Amino acid sequence: MGDASLVSGTLWRYSAHAVAEGTYTIKAKATASDSTVKESAERVLTITKAYTVTYNGNGNTGGSVPTDTSSYASGATVIVKGNDSSLVKTGYNFGGWNTKADGSSTTYQADNTFTMGAANVTLYAKWIVLPTYKVTYEANGATSGSVPTDSNNYLQGASVTVLSNTDHLIKSGYTLVGWETKADGSGTTYEAGNTFTMGATHVTLYAKWILLPIYKVTYDANGATSGSSPTDNNDYHQNAIVTILGNNGDLKKTKLIFSCWNTSADGTGVDIAANSTLIMPSNNVILYAKWRALIIGDVGPAGGTIISDTKYLFGDFQYIEAAPAYLDQGMLNWGMNMMNWHMANSVCDSYVHDGYDDWLMPSIEMMNLLYNAIIKTGKIHLTYNEWMWSSTGTPNIYLAQDVIDLLTGNHWSCTQGMTLIKNQGWIGVWPVRFF
Repeated sequence: MGDASLVSGTLWRYSAHAVAEGTYTIKAKATASDSTVKESAERVLTITKAYTVTYNGNGNTGGSVPTDTSSYASGATVIVKGNDSSLVKTGYNFGGWNTKADGSSTTYQADNTFTMGAANVTLYAKWIVLPTYKVTYEANGATSGSVPTDSNNYLQGASVTVLSNTDHLIKSGYTLVGWETKADGSGTTYEAGNTFTMGATHVTLYAKWILLPIYKVTYDANGATSGSSPTDNNDYHQNAIVTILGNNGDLKKTKLIFSCWNTSADGTGVDIAANSTLIMPSNNVILYAKWRALIIGDVGPAGGTIISDTKYLFGDFQYIEAAPAYLDQGMLNWGMNMMNWHMANSVCDSYVHDGYDDWLMPSIEMMNLLYNAIIKTGKIHLTYNEWMWSSTGTPNIYLAQDVIDLLTGNHWSCTQGMTLIKNQGWIGVWPVRFF
């Protein structure tokens, strides 16, 4: 039979189950076919348990953990791996590896070492929360409205979109042109919708105000012969509401009357009435007095009423103006003394109103004009008969003179010295003037 021998260097395998850790003495034994047995020398074998190191992303949102394929005996030295596979978590910085998921135990950085214990080890990614920053909007002197609110928390490097003036922030006399990093406007200006990169500090954006240009409204007398133009001392910005002043300086122009204001001196522009409004344009405004010819019923230069606007038969006059009111003996403090024709004529000669002293007694034709222009149109309402002397007729105490009843327009005749009482009405006189 063959020789049983032990060959040096031969690998022998030993199989056993649940072998405990410890030191064992072993030797090899070989039996030949002839039952000859040979044994090797004794060997000392130490059996120890192997442990692993596992890496955990601990909530990562990207990348992958490193893998350690080694097995470690208790007491062995372990070299910690780095974050070589770009492990990331949004809003956090990677801070190494920790033996607890909550980061409350030992932290290792890449290439640090530790001694393997008698148990498997899990190393958890340690995440350090990144600081966040706010963007605040400041009204910077606004007089009404509210600033927009940005409720976001921004990481350093994040993109910030500048908000618009959604809550109608206003500063009187100014216009908002954007948002500024400095209150005095010397920093960086952003318009709504612009973006910027968040730095490592909170950001305050100040409303940037630009002073609006100021415009004036001026009133031009436009050839007036007396009176003065009104003055508007207000400062207006574009789109402001302007209330138009009236002719409160009593502007007058010979044989013309103030009609309204016009944007052109020749009256071909836009007519603008007193107390109306206009929206201020982006320029100063001059409003010119607009004059028109007098017509029947207008107030005349002396404060009376125009009763004729066509050239009269006497002289080269265009208009006849009746005094503001008639005169009778009661108005003249004559008591019960009646006004005869001569008295009426004298009253007209001496009558003065608004500085005008060129009054005279009207003819019956003029009284007819007066009746049509003043009484018939309802400018003055009479509740009883008012009898007025006229200059028509012969001024003789025994001859008849024409008298008109202004309540009815009827004509009557009476003598110069005659006292006439008709329905308790007195005979008076209504002065007129030509110009």
